Amino acid sequence: MGFLSLPTQINNPIQCLNAAEIIERRTRPETTTKDDGNYERLVEVECTPDNRYCSRYGVSMVTCICESDPVRLINMEELANYCYYATKQYSNMDNGDKRFMLYWWYMTNTYNICGKGQRKEVPPCLLAAIRKAYPSADGWYKIFDPNGGDSTGSKKKKRS
Repeated sequence: MGFLSLPTQINNPIQCLNAAEIIERRTRPETTTKDDGNYERLVEVECTPDNRYCSRYGVSMVTCICESDPVRLINMEELANYCYYATKQYSNMDNGDKRFMLYWWYMTNTYNICGKGQRKEVPPCLLAAIRKAYPSADGWYKIFDPNGGDSTGSKKKKRS
Protein backbone atom coordinates (compact mmCIF):
# COMPACT_ATOMS: atom_id res chain seq x y z
CA MET A 1 0.00 0.00 0.00
CA GLY A 2 2.77 2.43 0.81
CA PHE A 3 2.94 5.09 3.44
CA LEU A 4 3.50 8.81 3.24
CA SER A 5 5.24 10.84 5.89
CA LEU A 6 3.23 13.48 7.69
CA PRO A 7 3.75 17.07 6.62
CA THR A 8 5.94 19.12 8.92
CA GLN A 9 3.13 21.49 9.78
CA ILE A 10 -0.32 20.10 10.56
CA ASN A 11 -3.43 22.20 11.06
CA ASN A 12 -5.27 21.87 14.33
CA PRO A 13 -8.11 19.34 14.06
CA ILE A 14 -11.58 20.72 13.42
CA GLN A 15 -13.77 20.16 16.45
CA CYS A 16 -17.50 19.62 16.27
CA LEU A 17 -19.51 21.89 18.51
CA ASN A 18 -21.19 20.31 21.49
CA ALA A 19 -24.90 20.85 22.14
CA ALA A 20 -24.30 23.72 24.60
CA GLU A 21 -22.08 25.57 22.08
CA ILE A 22 -24.65 25.13 19.33
CA ILE A 23 -27.41 26.57 21.51
CA GLU A 24 -25.14 29.42 22.64
CA ARG A 25 -24.16 30.33 19.06
CA ARG A 26 -27.67 30.08 17.74
CA THR A 27 -28.65 33.64 16.99
CA ARG A 28 -32.18 33.13 15.83
CA PRO A 29 -34.08 36.34 16.32
CA GLU A 30 -37.33 36.10 18.20
CA THR A 31 -39.93 34.87 15.78
CA THR A 32 -43.51 35.90 15.48
CA THR A 33 -45.63 32.83 16.00
CA LYS A 34 -49.08 31.95 14.76
CA ASP A 35 -52.01 31.75 17.18
CA ASP A 36 -51.19 28.35 18.68
CA GLY A 37 -47.42 29.00 18.89
CA ASN A 38 -46.54 25.99 16.70
CA TYR A 39 -45.63 27.99 13.60
CA GLU A 40 -43.01 30.60 12.74
CA ARG A 41 -42.01 32.82 9.84
CA LEU A 42 -38.91 32.15 7.74
CA VAL A 43 -35.77 32.96 9.72
CA GLU A 44 -32.72 33.81 7.60
CA VAL A 45 -29.54 32.20 8.91
CA GLU A 46 -26.11 32.24 7.34
CA CYS A 47 -23.17 30.04 8.26
CA THR A 48 -19.80 31.72 8.70
CA PRO A 49 -16.39 30.09 9.15
CA ASP A 50 -16.58 30.89 12.88
CA ASN A 51 -20.20 29.88 13.30
CA ARG A 52 -21.06 26.82 11.22
CA TYR A 53 -24.71 26.02 12.05
CA CYS A 54 -24.63 22.82 10.00
CA SER A 55 -21.78 21.32 12.07
CA ARG A 56 -24.03 19.23 14.28
CA TYR A 57 -24.64 15.69 15.42
CA GLY A 58 -21.01 14.67 15.04
CA VAL A 59 -20.64 16.06 11.52
CA SER A 60 -18.19 18.92 11.02
CA MET A 61 -18.66 20.97 7.86
CA VAL A 62 -15.74 22.85 6.33
CA THR A 63 -18.12 24.81 4.10
CA CYS A 64 -21.81 25.25 4.78
CA ILE A 65 -23.90 22.29 3.66
CA CYS A 66 -26.07 24.76 1.75
CA GLU A 67 -23.03 25.41 -0.48
CA SER A 68 -21.46 21.94 -0.57
CA ASP A 69 -24.72 20.01 -1.12
CA PRO A 70 -27.26 22.65 -2.23
CA VAL A 71 -30.99 22.05 -2.10
CA ARG A 72 -31.44 23.17 -5.72
CA LEU A 73 -29.28 20.25 -6.97
CA ILE A 74 -31.33 17.49 -5.30
CA ASN A 75 -33.32 15.51 -7.87
CA MET A 76 -36.71 15.63 -6.17
CA GLU A 77 -38.47 13.19 -8.50
CA GLU A 78 -35.81 10.56 -7.84
CA LEU A 79 -35.83 11.34 -4.13
CA ALA A 80 -39.58 10.69 -4.02
CA ASN A 81 -38.85 7.09 -5.10
CA TYR A 82 -36.61 6.52 -2.06
CA CYS A 83 -38.45 8.47 0.61
CA TYR A 84 -40.44 5.87 2.54
CA TYR A 85 -43.28 8.19 3.45
CA ALA A 86 -43.69 9.88 0.06
CA THR A 87 -47.07 8.37 -0.70
CA LYS A 88 -48.01 10.82 -3.47
CA GLN A 89 -46.64 11.11 -6.97
CA TYR A 90 -44.08 13.91 -7.13
CA SER A 91 -46.31 15.88 -9.51
CA ASN A 92 -49.09 15.83 -6.87
CA MET A 93 -46.90 16.97 -3.96
CA ASP A 94 -47.27 20.44 -2.52
CA ASN A 95 -44.31 22.44 -1.20
CA GLY A 96 -44.90 21.13 2.34
CA ASP A 97 -44.48 17.54 1.14
CA LYS A 98 -41.30 18.51 -0.70
CA ARG A 99 -39.88 20.29 2.37
CA PHE A 100 -40.49 17.28 4.60
CA MET A 101 -38.95 14.98 2.03
CA LEU A 102 -35.81 17.16 1.96
CA TYR A 103 -35.66 17.36 5.77
CA TRP A 104 -35.76 13.54 5.84
CA TRP A 105 -33.13 13.20 3.10
CA TYR A 106 -30.58 15.53 4.65
CA MET A 107 -31.05 14.20 8.18
CA THR A 108 -30.73 10.54 7.15
CA ASN A 109 -28.02 10.92 4.51
CA THR A 110 -25.85 13.73 5.85
CA TYR A 111 -26.33 13.40 9.60
CA ASN A 112 -27.24 9.68 9.76
CA ILE A 113 -30.20 10.44 12.03
CA CYS A 114 -32.72 7.72 11.33
CA GLY A 115 -34.94 5.23 13.05
CA LYS A 116 -37.83 5.43 15.45
CA GLY A 117 -37.32 7.92 18.27
CA GLN A 118 -34.28 9.57 16.68
CA ARG A 119 -35.83 12.90 15.68
CA LYS A 120 -33.44 15.86 15.64
CA GLU A 121 -33.85 19.46 14.56
CA VAL A 122 -32.67 20.37 11.06
CA PRO A 123 -29.76 22.84 11.29
CA PRO A 124 -31.03 26.43 10.92
CA CYS A 125 -29.05 27.25 7.74
CA LEU A 126 -30.40 24.15 5.98
CA LEU A 127 -33.91 24.75 7.30
CA ALA A 128 -33.89 28.27 5.81
CA ALA A 129 -32.51 27.02 2.46
CA ILE A 130 -35.21 24.34 2.16
CA ARG A 131 -37.96 26.78 3.15
CA LYS A 132 -36.75 29.33 0.59
CA ALA A 133 -36.64 26.69 -2.15
CA TYR A 134 -40.14 25.39 -1.34
CA PRO A 135 -41.99 28.23 0.42
CA SER A 136 -45.30 27.84 2.19
CA ALA A 137 -48.24 29.66 0.62
CA ASP A 138 -49.01 31.69 3.75
CA GLY A 139 -45.41 32.23 4.91
CA TRP A 140 -45.80 30.17 8.12
CA TYR A 141 -43.73 27.08 8.90
CA LYS A 142 -44.26 24.39 11.53
CA ILE A 143 -41.81 24.63 14.45
CA PHE A 144 -39.80 21.47 15.16
CA ASP A 145 -41.35 19.23 17.81
CA PRO A 146 -38.79 16.71 19.13
CA ASN A 147 -41.60 14.44 20.29
CA GLY A 148 -43.21 14.32 16.86
CA GLY A 149 -46.59 15.52 18.10
CA ASP A 150 -49.04 17.11 15.72
CA SER A 151 -49.96 20.79 15.86
CA THR A 152 -52.36 20.17 18.76
CA GLY A 153 -49.59 18.58 20.82
CA SER A 154 -51.33 15.20 20.98
CA LYS A 155 -49.25 12.05 20.68
CA LYS A 156 -50.17 8.64 19.30
CA LYS A 157 -50.90 6.12 22.00
CA LYS A 158 -48.86 2.94 22.21
CA ARG A 159 -50.67 -0.31 21.76
CA SER A 160 -50.57 -2.58 24.74
